[in-house]
Amino acid sequence: MLRVWQDCLQEQPIEPVNLYLRRDKLTQYIYASIGKSLPPARGNLCTAAVCGVPWHRLGDFFMQQSKTHILVEGAICVAMTAVLSLVMLFVLPGGGVVTLFGMTPVLVFAYRRGVWYGLLVGGVVAVINALYQPYFLHPMSVLLDYVLPFMAVGLVGIFGNKTLFVPLRATRFCLGVAVYFGVRCFCHTLSGVLFWSDAVNFWVWEGDLIGSTAWAYSFVYNVSYLLPDTLLALLGGIVVIKVLRR
Repeated sequence: MLRVWQDCLQEQPIEPVNLYLRRDKLTQYIYASIGKSLPPARGNLCTAAVCGVPWHRLGDFFMQQSKTHILVEGAICVAMTAVLSLVMLFVLPGGGVVTLFGMTPVLVFAYRRGVWYGLLVGGVVAVINALYQPYFLHPMSVLLDYVLPFMAVGLVGIFGNKTLFVPLRATRFCLGVAVYFGVRCFCHTLSGVLFWSDAVNFWVWEGDLIGSTAWAYSFVYNVSYLLPDTLLALLGGIVVIKVLRR
């Protein structure tokens, strides 16, 4: 390195191949674009200074910064979801609410950042909901009513891949939200059949339900609030995606 700096003080320009990064294409580009436009000594110093940076470590630094940025973005989306979920448009007596774009932030986040970050954020939302509105009878119902339904948010990230057969971003987002809705609806419906089909008093169903009657009741009950809540989140997400594209 000392030899490089000594050679840079000479008045004759140095070719990049004489530097210690002989095969570095970045060195050649810098010398060609910057070094030759300056006086020989300054051009050589500029090239050597840039080539003296440990570029292999910068990659790890920016990767770490990128992960930190994504985690901060996820935390902001979780906070926004928690706040928007407080705006309840409709509440069912047995549990289940329709919120004003409550799930939009985390759905958009999962679409943009992928499956694993979406699963992480969905798990955090599940914990928040379980602590804020604890409504369960059995430890298994916690899994079906909170953990799995909200972690289904991560499935939206599958459709964020641009290489899929669907070119339009809004269409891919709609497909992802449809998969999220299907998984969440199934989990809640199964939980209703297993744990919430006793002493029912909802619409045309009363008493203790079994068999297909319990499935019909649970499905209708959960769709009655999940469908409008998901549609509102979908509409809000499409608007956000359009804005972010700009």
